[in-house]
Amino acid sequence: MSDKKSAIDLHHLWACDDTPGRLDEPLGHCDGVRRRQTRDVYAHACNITAWQQLYDQLDPGPFRGELTEVWLDGLQFFREYTSHALHQSCMVWPGAFWFGIPYGDKDVGYIGRDCIDAQAIAVRPGGREFELSTPDDYNILGLVVEREALLEHLELEELRHLGLLLDESRLLQVGPGARRRLCDFMRAALALAQVEPLSLREPAVARQLNHDLLLCLLDLLQGAEPARHACSRTLLRKHWVVARAREYVLDNPSRPVSALELCRLLHVSQRTLRNCFLDVLGRSPIHYLKAVRLNAVHRELGSPHSPYATVQDAAMAWGFWHMGQFGRDYQRLFGERPSATLANRERLSAAW
Repeated sequence: MSDKKSAIDLHHLWACDDTPGRLDEPLGHCDGVRRRQTRDVYAHACNITAWQQLYDQLDPGPFRGELTEVWLDGLQFFREYTSHALHQSCMVWPGAFWFGIPYGDKDVGYIGRDCIDAQAIAVRPGGREFELSTPDDYNILGLVVEREALLEHLELEELRHLGLLLDESRLLQVGPGARRRLCDFMRAALALAQVEPLSLREPAVARQLNHDLLLCLLDLLQGAEPARHACSRTLLRKHWVVARAREYVLDNPSRPVSALELCRLLHVSQRTLRNCFLDVLGRSPIHYLKAVRLNAVHRELGSPHSPYATVQDAAMAWGFWHMGQFGRDYQRLFGERPSATLANRERLSAAW
């Protein structure tokens, strides 16, 4: 049986009030660079300071994640690497704008249904949930700027109209040269922070770096336009079917949801359901939704906030009744036994 810890929802993001205004206190520490290397997808999702994130690992095998993060007076920037294909639910801290720029050999990811290609950047205001789909072996740069500070700079540069664009867009079409310059500058700044972390404690250095990053961003935004990706009503419907199916599975954890049940709920045939998942995710609904449930158990076993004290309790709470088959499926997806995930949680709890 589970213990009596107070319930914390590990499988949905919390509602957040995105109230405009300056932060009274810094969310991150302006004391140099913060680096994290993880071998666990749940632990990695918890790493970015002041974000809410839920990651579902979709491809089998041991996960590897890396994060390099710097804060400078209300400005946060980082590089994130993930080894496996993921579905990500994300929310940036309130009162901010996030800009996401994939880079490297595999620089294509998706924000919602929109492709973040080499001519585009992702953007979302803080306090609003969004979804990312990323492939194996993925690198992305993130820049988060205080909302009021950025709007003030846009006003000074006579770019006030961009404020509305940033609020309403998920994807911006930008010039490749300005995009590359911002990427290069962020990577150089992160490299400096790793080689000379104490330099960021010097007020003059921190101010100059903050100023130069904002200038690079403003240069990028001057030529930005809403991305015009044609999306048919049929494709929109397919994305809706996939999103609704995932939501339904997470809202009904105690039993495996059948394809027939989803067809009745979504008013589609089994063939249509399968085609929706194959076209959007490249995976069958049965395999994808089982991965969603396995990731939910993984979060329960890895989180100190979970009410479940045993593997069996956590697995049965998510509708896995055959422990032998569950254990094999879990180890195939995450590269470790469920008992190892639970043991790691207990070691971390003891350390705290």
